[in-house]
Amino acid sequence: MQRIERIATTQQQSPDHLGVLRWYLRQWNNRLRLTRTAIWLPRGLLFGVLIGLVLSTISRLRPWLLQEELLRYSILSIILSSMITLLCIWLWPRKSHSAALDFDLRFGLQERISTAFELLTGQLNTSPIFHTLQIEDARIAAKKVNPKTALPVKFKRAEIFLLIVALIALFLSIWLENPFAQDILAQNALQEEIAERREELESIREQIEENPELTEEQIEELNQPIEEALETLENEDITQAEAGAALSEAERQLEEMSQDGLSQEEREAFREAGEQLSQNPDSEAVGESLQEPNLSEAAEELETLADQLDQLSAEEQQALADQLEAAADALEETNPELAQSLREAAEALRENDTQRAQESLQEASDTLQQQSAQNESQAQAAQQAQERIEESRRAMSEFNSESEAQDASQEQQEAQNSESQQAQQSDQQGQQGQEGQEGRQGQSEPSNQAPQGGQEGQSQQGEGGSQEGQNASDAQEAQTTTTQGRQGIEGEQQGQSQQGVGEQSGTQSGGSGAGDSGGSENSQNQGNGTAQNQPGQVDNRPGNDDQREYDPIYNPTRIGEDDTPDPEVSLSGEVTDDSGIPTQETNFNDSFEGTSTVPYNEVFNSYRGEVQKALESDYIPIGLRDLVRAYFTSIEPE
Repeated sequence: MQRIERIATTQQQSPDHLGVLRWYLRQWNNRLRLTRTAIWLPRGLLFGVLIGLVLSTISRLRPWLLQEELLRYSILSIILSSMITLLCIWLWPRKSHSAALDFDLRFGLQERISTAFELLTGQLNTSPIFHTLQIEDARIAAKKVNPKTALPVKFKRAEIFLLIVALIALFLSIWLENPFAQDILAQNALQEEIAERREELESIREQIEENPELTEEQIEELNQPIEEALETLENEDITQAEAGAALSEAERQLEEMSQDGLSQEEREAFREAGEQLSQNPDSEAVGESLQEPNLSEAAEELETLADQLDQLSAEEQQALADQLEAAADALEETNPELAQSLREAAEALRENDTQRAQESLQEASDTLQQQSAQNESQAQAAQQAQERIEESRRAMSEFNSESEAQDASQEQQEAQNSESQQAQQSDQQGQQGQEGQEGRQGQSEPSNQAPQGGQEGQSQQGEGGSQEGQNASDAQEAQTTTTQGRQGIEGEQQGQSQQGVGEQSGTQSGGSGAGDSGGSENSQNQGNGTAQNQPGQVDNRPGNDDQREYDPIYNPTRIGEDDTPDPEVSLSGEVTDDSGIPTQETNFNDSFEGTSTVPYNEVFNSYRGEVQKALESDYIPIGLRDLVRAYFTSIEPE
């Protein structure tokens, strides 16, 4: 009993038990929201990333968004989705009683907090002792709760991994080149150009509406082609050709109005009225003026006709009345005021009231004069609008030309890139084929040297024996394939080639009889071996299409071979130019300044290859070949 009294005394000293209970609920709610943030924030981010992926996918299926726009919209969607997720977690309201019931279940408090909340809010009535004990028990239980342990912050690894994968996919979809990028750029440029044309048309419409010299009907008539063009340009799927056609049509209609300030319907009505009046000799001049139409001139002719009514007979007046009635019918829809004046004049003539007929014709003349002045203002306004639309249409045409030029340049660049790739592939294939061909030639050389040497040794045995020591080294180092190929096509130098080959092969065959048979076999092998595509070699065997006339590579002209007199040769040792003036010697090292930009060891192999080809040819005398070979051996880099 003393314990209960002590508790009651303590509660009386601290009467705000409801505030303490709500403080605990508020702390627990914050912890619960933090745990939910760890779970739902990655989901909100994933939702924003998926939106960006959807936009990127659509942009790759059809022209829509550029790379910068995709990046901007993707970031915006991610930020919005994450913000909405956080707002829903932290700002979504929770009732205190519902929160108490939830935490009783989460913390295993056996409905202590919810019961205490009901007692403090008056939802549950009980005895004072039970009330005191229940509140104290709920306070002690709430104090023992550790929300960090009971509500740990945990991330779901599978969802985090899925978010990372989606981010990588979004980055790749934005970073990789979009196949519709050029189309999107062209479409955006077209939309910007069309937007400028719409602004120009709206400016023209405002200018027409602010013109004080125009009537409401004229303003509406001038704005009609502009409104039609604007309606066409406001279409989202409009093409460049359709936009240009809309501007051209508006320009055409305004150009017609700029001639006389009349629409096509009004012009047709005046023409028909003029045809009716032209059928009568008395009103023929008025009819011709209306057919042009020249309203000021027609007004003057009506005044003249009104003055001549007194001179007309009764029959002529009746006939004129019929023509005026027909003209009024033609003008009824487009010009009712003028039609009414002409009809009143016709009725007056039928009633033989010449004075009233003259007054009606004078009214018709005044109407035409007034309309002529208004039409001039309308024609001027139409001309100004037509000129501005013409400039706008030309700007659209220039934009079209630039777009076509860019497309043509892009196609040309793509074609050049394709040709470059094909050329590289062809070069690679040619190098592979040449390497294989050289390998096959290298394998066939040992079998061709001895027989060829035997054959040539027999034909040139004497010379082979006299220089066998010198040319033995030549036969070992020189490549015989190119020399053999030249023997088949250079008929004029056959003797010289045979001499060189015989000297090379003297030590190998010694001119024996075995060399004859070997040479014969090698001759056949030689023809087969030189059928490959090498410089200066042509396969002229039967059945081969690669037959053409021989084009000599070197055909020197010697002194005395033609009919021209032999030039004088001076052996004085003095070097002169064509005019006989002695030339001055100079030191090239002093005359030319500069530095070598290519390393010596990188160019030596190419030079040595050219020297080897020259040594295998017949243009270097045999006696100089050792000297040339020794020179390049001495300068060979270490």
